[in-house]
Amino acid sequence: MHGVIFAIRLRQFFSVSRPHRAIRQYGSTAAVSVIVLMGLYILFRLTGNERAPTASAARRLAVSGLLISAPLLHGAAVYWPPLRDILGMVSLDADSWITILAASGLGMVTLHYLLQDEFRKRFLGI
Repeated sequence: MHGVIFAIRLRQFFSVSRPHRAIRQYGSTAAVSVIVLMGLYILFRLTGNERAPTASAARRLAVSGLLISAPLLHGAAVYWPPLRDILGMVSLDADSWITILAASGLGMVTLHYLLQDEFRKRFLGI
């Protein structure tokens, strides 16, 4: 849920600085990038047991494959023209990536504390 809120806010931020038609595509691409980065953090954070040496080789390979392929596939979706056009994305510039990394970092810090066992039990009752 926090990732969705960050993505909406990031889309609103980008809507101020881009032409009208490109606003939606640019904002959507930036929002999806934030969600992808935060999703990778969650995947990394929650799959510690699957990446441990005691886990089966198939599990370690599957999780490692996801952690490696997801950013590559997202990069292809943003920068490879055929896939970019099909998905309705636009190429992002370096300034946008700085903002995306900052928003993702803020979301990751928030999620880090939400995923702590003590925090969940005390405040969320989970």
